[in-house]
Amino acid sequence: MKNYSDDNSDVTCPACSKRLKLSQINRHLDLGCGTLAPSELCSTNSKTLRDFANRKQIKIKVYNEKSSYKVAQNSLRNNIVNSGYDLDKIPEAIKGSIADNANINNTNNLDNFKNVNNLNYVGQENLVKTLTKLVSLENSQLPSIILWGPPGVGKTTIARLLPRIFNYHFWAFNPIEEGVNEIRKGLLKAKNLKNLSRRSTILFIDEIHRFNKAQQDSLLASVESGEIILVGATTECPSFRINSALLSRCRVFTLEKLNNEELICIIKRAVQLESEDLADGLLPIQIDDKALEFIAFQGDGDARASLNMLELAKTLVETKTSIENPKIITIELVKEAIQKAHLLYDSHGEEHYNCISALHKSVRGSDANASLYWLARMLEAGEDPLYIARRLLRMATEDVGLADNQALVLASSTYQAVQMVGMPECKVMLAHCVVYLSRAPKSVEVYKAYEKAADFVRNCPCPPVPLHLRNAPTELHKSIGCSKDYLYNPDYPEELCKSQIYLPESLQNINFFA
Repeated sequence: MKNYSDDNSDVTCPACSKRLKLSQINRHLDLGCGTLAPSELCSTNSKTLRDFANRKQIKIKVYNEKSSYKVAQNSLRNNIVNSGYDLDKIPEAIKGSIADNANINNTNNLDNFKNVNNLNYVGQENLVKTLTKLVSLENSQLPSIILWGPPGVGKTTIARLLPRIFNYHFWAFNPIEEGVNEIRKGLLKAKNLKNLSRRSTILFIDEIHRFNKAQQDSLLASVESGEIILVGATTECPSFRINSALLSRCRVFTLEKLNNEELICIIKRAVQLESEDLADGLLPIQIDDKALEFIAFQGDGDARASLNMLELAKTLVETKTSIENPKIITIELVKEAIQKAHLLYDSHGEEHYNCISALHKSVRGSDANASLYWLARMLEAGEDPLYIARRLLRMATEDVGLADNQALVLASSTYQAVQMVGMPECKVMLAHCVVYLSRAPKSVEVYKAYEKAADFVRNCPCPPVPLHLRNAPTELHKSIGCSKDYLYNPDYPEELCKSQIYLPESLQNINFFA
């Protein structure tokens, strides 16, 4: 093995770029590239690059004259970053030299985002416009953001495009497979990258609503300091599922469902790319216009669902392809492949509450037609019929109320019928009740009166119950006046009972029905 200590050839230090004899390079690194005195090396609180390398088993390569010093610096930089070692413990001169000489691409942000078409991104025009304005600003910095929207609308795609737009590092985290320890290691790595390359790291968390409180709290300091730029994607309302402390440090962008034109554009591009990847001599895949429109319609704003349908149709058409029958995807073949329409619905998510809210408002508005639509949409997507029956009980009292007392009776009977019969037979029973409630006269007198009473109780002092209205189960209660002078209404004339009061003296003038 070659003894480098006896070699007097010149080399370049990978940390500070100084020219040295090969025999001197290790001592030079031990002294912190000349920034540390020999006495400082004995301190238990001091960490030199050499000590760091020995403890973390990092290879510090010494490159000869024929090697590029930038290659050495980048190799050293990557070893330091990937080790998980805290750069704050490395001498500033070493750290700064590595960063200054790192080969960093400082391409202008706006050049990376000249045209959204160049990024092959379809849809979400409002979000794209916002990002375009942001990158057009000098020294623009991407804030931490939450992308909130239904499935298949481009949340993950835009998140993976952001590093290209802003020239940032990228780290994707899986909240299901990884825990707090992995987060801490990744945050330390992001901190090292920021110190070395002056470039932030985008931390992308898909389904961020699955993060528990401890995981979310572990991100606060790094988001606050700017060591990472958090990009979270969620289908749930951020206000309900993300800690307020973390949410206050992020900007929320709402993504909408894709329209049919955007879905058709995506499907066409997929077919085109599939055909381009075919080997020579194989027939390209074609899709007729009706099939294209049908897939987009069934996708219901979800590009992922549309592409899955296309994939199923493609697999089926390949089994039926011959020289006489080229690869043409027709609407009949698509229907055969997917069997059932795709419905955007999550029985425990945002769409669940959106649909039940639409049903309730349609009943309140006496629109039986719209009420049936929302009922069918929920049931056909797999909603629990008992959940709908419980909500119909609420509608019967809140919206119909005293205008038709039979509404509550019918809603109660419907709930019992759904319990006894079950799906799918109970669908018509729910429809019966929904139409009855929609057509019934409406009165919110009881609902509003109770809300006034509840608000009064919450915000005003509660006086004691009058003695004559209290129960007197024992002689002690009777001795202090409980139930004294109370008039049992069936035993006294109506005129006499009218003088009896049922509210405390201080509340005699209150009227919740006014």
